[in-house]
Formats: sequence, structure tokens, C-alpha cells
Amino acid sequence: MWDLVDDTPLDQVTDPNTNTTVTDNIRGFTPSMIFNGLQAISPLDPDIIDIRSFRDNLRVKHLGDTPNSINDYNTFVDGYDVFN
Repeated sequence: MWDLVDDTPLDQVTDPNTNTTVTDNIRGFTPSMIFNGLQAISPLDPDIIDIRSFRDNLRVKHLGDTPNSINDYNTFVDGYDVFN
């Protein structure tokens, strides 16, 4: 979760499926935003139970509140999602 808050370029994530390395260039998310991203958008939606759903939910709710681009954000979070 810390990698969503800071933008330490020394932090890198390597996807074991593709061997692609992603650099931490994401910043500006607060702990409150991150925990809010775990909550469904609507009471009719299921709980967030996987990384892809968390990525999409956090993007819809809070990406606009940060200086990150959608492409950088999706690429970064997908680096953590080794199940896709």
C-alpha cells in the first residue's frame, strides 16, 4: 500500500509471469483513499476481493484526486497482480 502513497523510484516490482519490471512512479493516495478503495461503490456491488477489482475501484473513486495518469496507475498496480 505504501507504494500508492510515495513515488520512490528505487522501488521496483517485477511481475513473475511476464518478467516485466515496473518502477514506482505513483503517488498521492492517502490511507483513507486506499481503505475507501476496498469498499464497494454501491451497496449492491460485491466486496472487493481481488487486486483487479481494487485497482478499478480505487481508480474510479480517487485517481482524479492524485497527479497520476490512468496508464501509469494501471501499469503499476498490474505489476502487483500476478494472478492476471
